[in-house]
Amino acid sequence: MKRYLLIAAFAIGACSDEPVGESAYFDPWENPQVQGQTSSGQSADIIAINQQVEQKRLENAARIAAQSGDAALVASLEAAIETAGNDQRAQGQVITTVQSPTTTQGTAITPVQPVGIQGSGVITDNSFSTVVQNETIETDAAKLAALSQSNVVLEAKPLPLRTDGVNPAAFARSTTHNIGERLFKRSSRSSASQRCRKYGNPDAAQRAFLAAGGPESDDLRLDPDGDGFVCGWSPIPFRNLKVGG
Repeated sequence: MKRYLLIAAFAIGACSDEPVGESAYFDPWENPQVQGQTSSGQSADIIAINQQVEQKRLENAARIAAQSGDAALVASLEAAIETAGNDQRAQGQVITTVQSPTTTQGTAITPVQPVGIQGSGVITDNSFSTVVQNETIETDAAKLAALSQSNVVLEAKPLPLRTDGVNPAAFARSTTHNIGERLFKRSSRSSASQRCRKYGNPDAAQRAFLAAGGPESDDLRLDPDGDGFVCGWSPIPFRNLKVGG
């Protein structure tokens, strides 16, 4: 019985268009809901990409239009400035510098006022080309002459003379004796160190000594040894000075 069943199965397979061992009566089952979701997802991505491409195209078109508008506006402003310059030249005023206005998208343009020679004749643009255009050798000479006439010469005044008559340097250079060598009479040879302390330095003490009649008289009792030099003051630095002439 099994033999007849096998023969019948082979006969049926031979009559089928499907390869032997594969089913000719059943197709693989596919879920139509999943297949619809895949197709719709791909369509959504394509739509989103198309929308982005369209958005970029619109932005590029808007940018090109804005640039064209800016160029046209700049050209019109330059033409207006040039016209104003021609009018001022006709009135005797020279336009020396014109700054081209610039703009960015969304920013208003403010025209730049031209600068040149003011009504007082003062040049407001000191560029080389402007000076060459408006100045000559003759005008420079006239300006130098005007400046020389307006110059004020101040005469040097002599230095004020000293009123105290005290000059320690001159006194030092007039002496040749050694420090401690007695030349002048003194009534007392007591130490003067205590009295020297009230002066800030030896130079101040020597000045006070000379102003009080020293070295001939020692009313301040600062020169007990009678050499004319008080409180450690030394004439040697002044003697060593090299005076020109």
